[in-house]
Amino acid sequence: MIDGGNDGGPDAGAMLVAIHVTPPASTLAKGTSATLTATGTYSDASTTDITSSVTWTTSDAAVAKVAAGKVDALAIGNATITASLGKFSATAEITVPNATVESVAVTPASGKTGVGGTVTFTAIATLSDMTTQDVTSSATWKSSDATIATVAAGIATGVGAGTASITATAAGKTGTASVEVSAATIVSIALTPATSTLGVGITFPFTATATYSDNSIADVTKTATWISSAPAVVGVDANGLATTLAEGSSIVTASVGVTSGSATVTVSAIQLTALAITPASSTIATGATAQLKATGTYSDNSTADLTLSVTWSSSQNAVLSISNAQGSNGLVTALAAGSTTITAAFGGLTATANVTVNDVTLVSIAVTPANSTVPKATMVPFTAKATYSDNSVADVTTQAVWSADDANVA
Repeated sequence: MIDGGNDGGPDAGAMLVAIHVTPPASTLAKGTSATLTATGTYSDASTTDITSSVTWTTSDAAVAKVAAGKVDALAIGNATITASLGKFSATAEITVPNATVESVAVTPASGKTGVGGTVTFTAIATLSDMTTQDVTSSATWKSSDATIATVAAGIATGVGAGTASITATAAGKTGTASVEVSAATIVSIALTPATSTLGVGITFPFTATATYSDNSIADVTKTATWISSAPAVVGVDANGLATTLAEGSSIVTASVGVTSGSATVTVSAIQLTALAITPASSTIATGATAQLKATGTYSDNSTADLTLSVTWSSSQNAVLSISNAQGSNGLVTALAAGSTTITAAFGGLTATANVTVNDVTLVSIAVTPANSTVPKATMVPFTAKATYSDNSVADVTTQAVWSADDANVA
């Protein structure tokens, strides 16, 4: 099992050198909450989730309280949340605006899966000042019939044939969607990637896709049971996140009920020779987020995505923060106008990228193509472009939150 760090956690004797809190700034409506993650960086360049190990405090308990990283917004105002461990600490700023939750919408409005499959829902709250807040992680989720589908943190899991209502409640407002679970059974599970040859210390995700007896498919990554045949060589956690630990080979298996699928991972002695960040230069608006990617080149000329493995840092945390937290590694958040250098470090090598933050506001988003007619089972790539108050245009395809009004259609 993975310890949560980039290479299985810090080596014995490695010392804590820094703490980072993600996200570094949040706006929460009164009555809502958010979960902060504390990540420790160690002297061996590894990172580990230390959310449960740090001491959490708030500068104003009347505005926002915190426990084990969960922040509850109580009253209008501002509060600084601090995570401390030994002599190290990091902070996150919480703003509770003079706005209340008016409604909660759950997307997609409907979804379909098989037994053991999942449908991911998102809950978005609309506030009285017409702004929105993603409350997926903090909403209270319920299923109308747990014998058909269960739901947690927006992920509905098929249990038995039928249709169930899925609700998300935040600050007293509720949104509703539905999930249909077919009677089809899983006949096979495929893992992606099916084969991998990597160096030591790389963290990467597996995806498990189930094919059902009615030829439908569903993502079962979150519901599968994951094991590694050689956990000292390749570790894998409950969500299919794997880390290469030592030279050798391992078979990683994902099982749902009696059906399983496997993939082979070979860990070789190849050496990391270069590290690069993409994009190397970018400009984003204040308040926006963007995803950076780290790619390593090895001595055999192969390349590997090291986004989850590198240690990320920003030269100007007040301008732009970057996450080392599992699930958001490499995600930058623009906090104020200015410029910063982002650094990725891994295996004794570093790479940098320049990011400029402009003090502009988002005016509109255009999706292309605007309309499409395609055959069943055909994929259509969409592009989202944002127009800002200075008339600049930026591609936000990877940053946008995408949803379909009917997941049974597309």
